[in-house]
Parts: sequence; C-alpha cells; structure tokens
Amino acid sequence: MSMKQATDVFNDWAHRGKDEGMERGHGPAVREMLSAAYKRVISDNESFSFADLGCGNGWVVRLASEHEQCGHADGFDGAEHMIEKANAVDSENGYYLAMFPDAKPAM
Repeated sequence: MSMKQATDVFNDWAHRGKDEGMERGHGPAVREMLSAAYKRVISDNESFSFADLGCGNGWVVRLASEHEQCGHADGFDGAEHMIEKANAVDSENGYYLAMFPDAKPAM
C-alpha cells in the first residue's frame, strides 16, 4: 500500500470540511504566536507583508491581514481545493497554488 501525497490528503480535507476544524483547533495558539511575532518584528509606523507557506484555506492569511499595519498578505499551498476555498471566501488577499520546495515566486 502506497502513502498518499500530502496534497491529496489536504485536498480531501478541503472537500470534507476538515480544514475548518483545524482553524478552530489551532486558532488560539496561532493568534498567540502571531501576537508575539508582531511585537518582535513590527516597528511603530511601518507596514509589513505577510506570506503563509502551506496556507490551507487561508485562515491565517485572513487573520494576519486584519492587523492594521499589514499592507499585503499572500498564501501558498499545494492543495488545489484549499486554494479554491481560500479564494472563494477572500478576494482581498492573494492565494496561489504552489508545490514546495520547487515553487519559484514570480518577480
């Protein structure tokens, strides 16, 4: 029996709504980590850009984009259905299908 690719697993999760459970379950810890990161890396008057590699349905991208100093937020994921879900609920931020480690950002 061969192992499923991670992208296949996460595509299946997107179809079954399991990604939403991850958001609920991991939300408090992620909010705490983002808060700590903001305090360490954001200066008083500068905006920042945010990138989430392995963004799933984009919930962390949406969360980061709510910060008043976030000028731009993007998410990247190898699971096509996760990217579709992210784009379906959020037209303000960018979501891109990308297979790591081979993905190369457009310059």
